[in-house]
Amino acid sequence: MRSRSVILLVAASWLGCTPNDKNPPAEEKKDEAKILSVFNWTDYIGEETIPRFEQRTGIQVRYDSYSSNEELLAKLETGGAQYDVIFPSGYAVEILLRKGMLAKLDKTIMQNLKNVAEEFRSPYFDEDMEYCIPYTWSTTGIGYDSELITHAEAGSWEILFDARFKGKILMLDDVRASVGMALKYVGASVNSVNPAELQKARDVLLKQRPLVHVYASGGLPQLFGSGEVSVGYGWSGDIRQAQKINPKVHYRVPKGGSLIYVDYICIPASSANVVEATRFIDHILDSEISLEIAKTTAYATTNSAARSLAGKELKGLWADLDEWDKEKGFELIRNLGLGIDLYDRLWREVKSR
Repeated sequence: MRSRSVILLVAASWLGCTPNDKNPPAEEKKDEAKILSVFNWTDYIGEETIPRFEQRTGIQVRYDSYSSNEELLAKLETGGAQYDVIFPSGYAVEILLRKGMLAKLDKTIMQNLKNVAEEFRSPYFDEDMEYCIPYTWSTTGIGYDSELITHAEAGSWEILFDARFKGKILMLDDVRASVGMALKYVGASVNSVNPAELQKARDVLLKQRPLVHVYASGGLPQLFGSGEVSVGYGWSGDIRQAQKINPKVHYRVPKGGSLIYVDYICIPASSANVVEATRFIDHILDSEISLEIAKTTAYATTNSAARSLAGKELKGLWADLDEWDKEKGFELIRNLGLGIDLYDRLWREVKSR
């Protein structure tokens, strides 16, 4: 999720086939004049996902990208661009729902909805999946150079404050993720709005500030993979992408757990192509398409059928799901309402030092 910023216009030039049939289904009439605008995290879709959809339907996809939920929310709220499909994290979905900015989904034309894993079928903000469909899930944790740092050392948040790695530490440039980590470090909830706990988190981040080489939410695979950073706090999929570049890069969730994210697929209420957007969502829910997304992005999808098809090399992506419970300390990021102002002020102070 979350690497470099790009804007792509993907032309329908890849002559592929549908996942389960060499010819497009008869009911899939090609809509040559249609252009579907998709707004997604960067490097967060399969290499063949869009070309196969274009070949299957005749609908062109214009693909734009963002690097944080806050960027997505700002773009939608200002109305600077019109999008048909978006991929917000759970707490951002909740915000958009409260503002009436999402279209209700027509699930009657989603043949692949049955593939959504039971664990993800009832998000607390949309229990019947009327406005959002789960896409992928991930954790945050420690990415580290295994030649410099042991697996045991990476099992503690302390490694992010180790002066040995001054100038070689990466932190996510993401207010909820990084403030959440600091709250976890001081023994508080990642969703705390308690002023005393937030003060402790602030002090921790300010103390760490001189050690940090870069705050980044994009380009993590390259930063870790090139060795520019030796240790850092990042999203599981991005760090696993870095491992493809440099096998020395490893990932670990520290003892006591971390943040867990579920990202969703939604249609903005302002979309002029709701039917086409729904067809795109159903395309992504196809088991083979979903598996290819997991393979490309190194993020586990919420698709149970894709998980059952995964080979040995991919099954590890779903490992944390088996430990997702309160005893392991994983916490979902939730909407804070007005409490987000406390986080924003704290984060601005840290970044300005």
